[in-house]
Amino acid sequence: MAIYYDATEDVGFIKVPEGTYPAHITKVEVRNDVSTKVGTANIYTLHYKLAPECSALKVEVDGEMKACTFAVGKEFRDKGIFLFTKKSESGKNRRYLETLKTLDMEIESKKITDSEGKEKTVQVLSCLKEEENFITGKPVLVNLVEESWKTAEGETRSTCKVKDIKPWTDGEAISVEELSDDDLDFDIPE
Repeated sequence: MAIYYDATEDVGFIKVPEGTYPAHITKVEVRNDVSTKVGTANIYTLHYKLAPECSALKVEVDGEMKACTFAVGKEFRDKGIFLFTKKSESGKNRRYLETLKTLDMEIESKKITDSEGKEKTVQVLSCLKEEENFITGKPVLVNLVEESWKTAEGETRSTCKVKDIKPWTDGEAISVEELSDDDLDFDIPE
């Protein structure tokens, strides 16, 4: 079996510019009971794969407007969505609540009595787990922003991360199989 390199197919590495792109959620990573500067939280990191619909977008690359076909299939993740677990820190869960709403998840309201005996309404927040909430394959619009950092050697590096997500109202959910990269899209000659 021979495997080839075809120079005519080599477009090199093209960095995906900052902007908003259609994508699908590929997985959720969870770290539980993480101590942060502002409290204890479960941190949910969502991973996203840019959708084929990106190819219809035009973006500026090296001073030229190009079809965004190079971005299709690229994967990104967010910085993590915090779910503060102590009752006294529940007011810090707004971003988590907004994420649940964006994902069109059911949010239950419940009446409780506070420490002063006053009744108030709160939202019951479910945990983002792929298996339970079926979020893998959900369509969203991701806002990519460039983030820079320094390596141990003092070099400045950068990468794009998902800053936030919005509903992709006309996007369609896809199956886990459709998210997989296991299928090779070329034939290997023998």
